[in-house]
Amino acid sequence: MDPDPKQNMFEGLPPELRQPQESERFQERLEFERLLLDISAKVVNLPAHELDDAINSALQKIRSYYEVDRCGLIRISNVDQAWRVTHAAYGPEVATVPLDTELSISLFPFGFEKLMHNEIFAFETPDELPVEGGADKQTILNWGVRSSLNIPVKVDSSCTYVIVLNAMKNHCAWSSEQFPRLRLLGEIFAGVLERRRTRMELEAQFSFKELLSRVSSKLVNLPPELLDAEIEGCLRQTLEFFRLDRCAMVRTMPGKTSWQVVYLAAAEDVPPIPAGVELPRSINPWAYDRLTCKREVVSYARLDDLPPEASVDRKTWFEWGIRSNLNIPIIFGDSTDWVFSANMVHNERDWLEEVIQQFKLLGEIFAGAIERRTADLALRESEERLNLAASAAGAGMWILFAATGQIWATPQLRELVGFSAEEELTLERFLSVVHPEDRPKISSSVEQSLADLEQLEVEYRILRSDGSTRWLAARGRSHPGKNGAAERIMGVTVDVTERKTMEETLRQKLEEIDALKRQLEEENLYLRDEIMLQHGHEEIVGRSAAMKQVLAQVEQVAKTDATVLLLGETGTGKELLAHTIHRLSKRKDRSIVTINCAVLPPMLIESELFGRERGAYTGAMTRMAGRFELADRSTLFLDEIGELPLDLQVKLLRALEEGTFERLGSTRSMKVDVRVIAATNRNLSQEVVEGRFRRDLFYRLNVFPITIPPLRERTEDIPPLVWAFVKQYEKKLGKQIEHIPRKSMENLQRYKWLGNARELRNIVEYAMITSSGETLDLRSPGNQLQEDMSIDRSLKEVDRRHILNVLSETGWRLTGHGGAAEILGMNRTTLQSKMKKLQINRPTAMPK
Repeated sequence: MDPDPKQNMFEGLPPELRQPQESERFQERLEFERLLLDISAKVVNLPAHELDDAINSALQKIRSYYEVDRCGLIRISNVDQAWRVTHAAYGPEVATVPLDTELSISLFPFGFEKLMHNEIFAFETPDELPVEGGADKQTILNWGVRSSLNIPVKVDSSCTYVIVLNAMKNHCAWSSEQFPRLRLLGEIFAGVLERRRTRMELEAQFSFKELLSRVSSKLVNLPPELLDAEIEGCLRQTLEFFRLDRCAMVRTMPGKTSWQVVYLAAAEDVPPIPAGVELPRSINPWAYDRLTCKREVVSYARLDDLPPEASVDRKTWFEWGIRSNLNIPIIFGDSTDWVFSANMVHNERDWLEEVIQQFKLLGEIFAGAIERRTADLALRESEERLNLAASAAGAGMWILFAATGQIWATPQLRELVGFSAEEELTLERFLSVVHPEDRPKISSSVEQSLADLEQLEVEYRILRSDGSTRWLAARGRSHPGKNGAAERIMGVTVDVTERKTMEETLRQKLEEIDALKRQLEEENLYLRDEIMLQHGHEEIVGRSAAMKQVLAQVEQVAKTDATVLLLGETGTGKELLAHTIHRLSKRKDRSIVTINCAVLPPMLIESELFGRERGAYTGAMTRMAGRFELADRSTLFLDEIGELPLDLQVKLLRALEEGTFERLGSTRSMKVDVRVIAATNRNLSQEVVEGRFRRDLFYRLNVFPITIPPLRERTEDIPPLVWAFVKQYEKKLGKQIEHIPRKSMENLQRYKWLGNARELRNIVEYAMITSSGETLDLRSPGNQLQEDMSIDRSLKEVDRRHILNVLSETGWRLTGHGGAAEILGMNRTTLQSKMKKLQINRPTAMPK
């Protein structure tokens, strides 16, 4: 038969401990000692990554030892103002609380106050709680806790660990003997946790210093062109070190109305945010004001922590998927130019003050490197500009040291005076290359500048080794040392040989200029009062018999509705006469309608003349009225009628004879009352013979033909035309012309004027632009061409001039029969490409 376990338990004990009650107490104490030793042995000196599992296992043993449903370790802090469950053990069928869950102190205000004062917070039933523990009682009832024992373990002035026992199924009575035992266990747990935290903080500090060292070493003395890539790489290291989802350097833009994400690092599974573009402050007004105006750190662990006035910011950050956010202003001088930003997307995160300071330090390193790069680039650009300006001006910079007489000079100056880069330069050596007559002047100027601290200005000649003489001009200023005496002269020297040569040439030409001026005054000049404009035809300039006959014909036909055909070379003013006929007609109250038949393809000419219905052809999205409709009860001017295709000539003939037509894409006839004036530079009779123009249409148009003679057949009209053009350009160019030399006007009258009045107008416009004073410097095209060809006979220039001559002859008409492309033997597109390459542009305001 087995012995009684209790008798075995009591054997060997002193008599006073062999009583059953005392023996049970001793046995309980012994079991706790064993538990204490077991827990201590397992949690002390464990590696950091094994400590949490060991504590949870120890809590499970404590829970079993005290026969409770839940045993946990809680960390509370005045700074965090929250409870945080760090470790826990649970009995069967007991609800668990996720580890690292933060609980607001508002749930246990009474208990929090007692624990922070190092007092035990315990109850066998919630009804034991005082009135001031009402909030605690409500939370306890909600959680189903029947009995609870909370023993504080003070770590420092702000942090306390609490070892907690909870009975969920039955009430439990707490013995005062349990308090010191549990406090001892709590001290063991708190001690090892704090040692681990301290060790991890030291390791983190050491790791951060290593990160800081790596970042600083990479960004110091880095070439500007490599900085962007290095900053992005350092941001990536920062992201990985702090386990962030995103981090960025954000710049506040000038004017402080927007900002821009300039540098960004993000985890692979993190959605992007707008980078490289300006973001208006309106999407983050609250944060922008605090960062740039108040210079405050903007951070939150949860979106719900944001105040009501940050509602717009909350919406933006929510759309960007930011759950926790930290923004630190990086201040330089009087402005906040940069913001270091850190984001959490997947989890929420508290931003400890220590981490904020580390981020701020990194942000200052990044911003400092960027600002240094900006300053270096500005300095480099300034130096390049200075060197470029000095090189372009042929200038050399120098410094003369008063004590030694030595001269520091830039390569430009050494090249000017003929010294090599290695040669030592002194004032004595410099004077040796100066013209003997100018040496005393330089010496005197240097002495006076050093003595009086005045500006030095002197011009002198140097004798170069090749025997040539150059004029140089030097300007400088003396600078005093610590004792107030002049220490050095700093200045710049430029080559003024060309200016000196020009001054001499100018002096020699003064007498010639005076003589030419007297000769000019003695010439018989054409004055502006010689211009003769026909009465009633202010826009038509001419006094020749031929033009008088043309104007008489205009007056005869203007008051009728007869069709008029204007014939003449390009540039003779056919469109001007058409407008005059309309102005003198009974239809003058309505605007004249014009169309140039040479500039549009056949399909467009037809739609432009007769209009179109919607869908008449591909691209005809709307209905359009034609020129015939628009000219109802008015005048229609058909310019370059000879270019009209044969198939359209039939439709035009019907419109002229019957006054009816159909829109393109329509079968409904329209009737209009239109007076037609046509113009062409072709010989329509010959076109009829050659089959390119319908005979019946020619007879219909040739009711009242008016032939405008070319300008070469009425040279007496050139002077009044010149003055008329001068008068037009005076107001446009802001110039006043009073005289035109007789010789210039005679040269114009001898020129053939293949481009007629249009070519003459271009010549006058060119002269108005280039002339200064009240006399028009007018040259005929023939003389100018001869002068220019004597200067530049390159193939490119010959091509350019030949194309310009052909364009002038055709009135700048590129296509069609007799156009520039046909004469030159080119396609229209080839001619346009060559004109663009040769920089040939169509003159403005050319008369028809």
